[in-house]
Amino acid sequence: MKQKYTLKTAAVILLSVLTVNVFAQKDTTEFEVGKKKLIIIDKKTQNENAVYNLEKGKEAFENEIIIVEKLIQDREKEMKELEFQIQTLIKNLHTDGAGKKIKIEYKISGIDDSKIDSINKEIETEIEKDIDIIILGDENEISDSLKRIPDFNTEELQMLIKKLEQQKELLNLNTKKKYAFEYGIQEIEKGIEEIEKGLGEMDDELKTIDSEREDKREKKENRKSRFNAHLSGFDFGILNFLNNRNTFISEEDAGIIAVIPEKTFSYGLNLFEFNIPITKNSLGFATGAGIEWNSLNLSENVNLYKASDGVIVAIETGITDVKRNKLNVTYITIPLVLEFQTPVKNKKLYVSAGAFGGIRGWSKQKLVYEVGGVKYKDKTKDDFSLSPFRYGLTARVGYGDVGIFAEYSLVPLFKDGKGPEMYPIMIGVRLADF
Repeated sequence: MKQKYTLKTAAVILLSVLTVNVFAQKDTTEFEVGKKKLIIIDKKTQNENAVYNLEKGKEAFENEIIIVEKLIQDREKEMKELEFQIQTLIKNLHTDGAGKKIKIEYKISGIDDSKIDSINKEIETEIEKDIDIIILGDENEISDSLKRIPDFNTEELQMLIKKLEQQKELLNLNTKKKYAFEYGIQEIEKGIEEIEKGLGEMDDELKTIDSEREDKREKKENRKSRFNAHLSGFDFGILNFLNNRNTFISEEDAGIIAVIPEKTFSYGLNLFEFNIPITKNSLGFATGAGIEWNSLNLSENVNLYKASDGVIVAIETGITDVKRNKLNVTYITIPLVLEFQTPVKNKKLYVSAGAFGGIRGWSKQKLVYEVGGVKYKDKTKDDFSLSPFRYGLTARVGYGDVGIFAEYSLVPLFKDGKGPEMYPIMIGVRLADF
């Protein structure tokens, strides 16, 4: 019987826990995106639902306690009735067939000794003659003795005793069930207390998160509203050259440095930007630093050399199948511009103008050709009498992350008198903003 009670109690508690988990899992938001179903579980609401369901479980346990208490009362009432029937049966006097009266002192478990004494006293007061036979013992010892006494209903007495024992077992079982439900309520109350404590901590955490989000949002709004120039990013432009008369240089003027315009490009990567606002969000200076690559695609099949006096000279290669002949020059640049910007919808329209300075980093000539079906690459690294420093003017206009730019160098490509007098000019697009 104890094992049965233990399994039943465990099943009740387990069922309660599983019910809580099942109900908690129902706190979900489902929606479909294409063929996929997304499920969002709100942890806070889930815990709130868990508290709700624990309270429902507690209410169910309390109802079970009411039912069990009613059963306990019924068992106690039934036991009292059985005790009364047993007492009445014991009080009867019987004869042994010879007319002798018999008093039975019967120790029955479940009936107090005081009650037995009271029964015996009542019997003695009713007996007019001396008692000739007295039978003593417990319910096992007395059973055989009673069977030897005529007219004594031992079967009825044994049946009543058995029923009394059964009611005692049922009473014990219901008492344990009541204790189990009371213990379950205590555990549920502890669980509710822990979850509510966690909810309080979660509320504090959510408040902190909301505060942090609000701070981030404010910072983002401040970044949007404050002045932020459009200088950093990636530039790509077409590179050409002007002469000292500010017209596009001719092949005759360029000489050995004549280029193929549609294959001569400039690439720029402005990595750093520093803003100096004049007004909060519309006007200010911007500077920074970046790298610029100039790729001159030469139209002549020549190798460039620097003579002893520093003058750049060209020697015909004599190669008929030249694939590419480039002069590549890299500069470290530092721009300084004044920019005006105004918001248009969610982005900003901007116009900027200013100056730039640069330092030549490295330069080389790369000649790619084929001889007898075999490809060759000749690379010559030299300064080629290029100007070590340069400066010039720049202007930009754009919307958001896209714009166009123009640059004009006020310093010629080569040192004075060391090569053709040609001034780089670039026009291109700005493709990104860092």
